[in-house]
Amino acid sequence: LAFTYHREQKLDLNLYLQANYFNAQYTVQQQMQNRYLDSRHGLDATYWLRPNLLVNNDFEWIATTGRSDGFNRQIPLWHLHVSYLFLKNQRGTLKFSAIDLLNQSQSINRNVGENFIFDSQTEVLQRYFMLSFSLSLSRWGGKKPGATTAAPKAQGKKQPGAKPGEE
Repeated sequence: LAFTYHREQKLDLNLYLQANYFNAQYTVQQQMQNRYLDSRHGLDATYWLRPNLLVNNDFEWIATTGRSDGFNRQIPLWHLHVSYLFLKNQRGTLKFSAIDLLNQSQSINRNVGENFIFDSQTEVLQRYFMLSFSLSLSRWGGKKPGATTAAPKAQGKKQPGAKPGEE
């Protein structure tokens, strides 16, 4: 479920909710039956301070329930990006990113097999900062996307399909 609001070069808002319900049922080993829920909900907001300067805040809340003791978690994640657009047609982007500002990132996994349920937590990269540069090549060489190069007209010869007086 998602809600999106867009105002050109001013504000983009994306509010979302995602829920995944898992139901593992067994006919032979009924004690292995298991139900659990993973959900994610968050807000992604981008605000243009100027036509070439924008700030993006991305906040997400991740919840895991119905798992083994110690694996039911509430994980808040917050990412912040500041982007500066430059060069002709704003083809260049210099972006500073702060990822996992709350230092809470975790990886919780559940594997379910015929005779086992295994919950695990793995190490992930937590809070970090990054400076990146990207260049859009969509109009390289000054040609518009989809444009074709026409064959030059032959000097003094009538082009096929041309009307009288056209050369």
